[in-house]
Amino acid sequence: MEKVKVFLGGTCASSTWRGELGEKLDNKKIDAFNPVVPNWTPECQKVEDYHRDTDDICLYTITPEGQGFYSFVEVVDDSNKRPDSTVLCVLLSANGKRFGHDMSKTLATTMELVKRNGATVTEDLDSLAAYLNGYKKAETKKDKKEQSYTITKMFVITPESDFSEFILAIDASNKDPKNTYVCILMEYNGKKFEGHIKKCVEKTAKLLQKNGAYITFDLNELNKMVEVDKTNGIKKQ
Repeated sequence: MEKVKVFLGGTCASSTWRGELGEKLDNKKIDAFNPVVPNWTPECQKVEDYHRDTDDICLYTITPEGQGFYSFVEVVDDSNKRPDSTVLCVLLSANGKRFGHDMSKTLATTMELVKRNGATVTEDLDSLAAYLNGYKKAETKKDKKEQSYTITKMFVITPESDFSEFILAIDASNKDPKNTYVCILMEYNGKKFEGHIKKCVEKTAKLLQKNGAYITFDLNELNKMVEVDKTNGIKKQ
């Protein structure tokens, strides 16, 4: 029997969830790929991208140990593009850490969107392992529901915004990119995106652009974009 290939995406840092999950998986059925390596090189990124794109299941396990929010972005993006092979596992606590109240909206938004898009969501490693061990390729194909929008989705995101705004923008850019407008202000009211969060913002911006959404880093430019489309009869939200 051909093994099910699983990409182990999600929280890295010093998280131990990959090892804990590995102990629960049936090695006769599951071939898991761990993208975490001691010494990262550009070649490692190519291998990671290959597995993420081709493995039977693209798993994202998110724990409080993570430093950014890009895994949230990736899982929502994949739940739109390939819901039948996308799995999200959210561990609310791990290795003595718990998600703070400031992440509650981002977590709730992500889980709701992933479920709504038709992907699988679990909240503990036992349930996750049971799902993976019982996964059968021939029975998992789901029809992607087409959705239509008549209202422009506009997002102005600043360092004061909740991360859920990025998640919602990614979802909108998949469903109706030509009616999705995103303005990211890297500095606002004396605050700015810095460090690892800044890298997550930049990667999210590239993905939004790749999906076909209108994206800018200037509020005046956003207004110009919307004014142009208003002449085509598009209603603003």
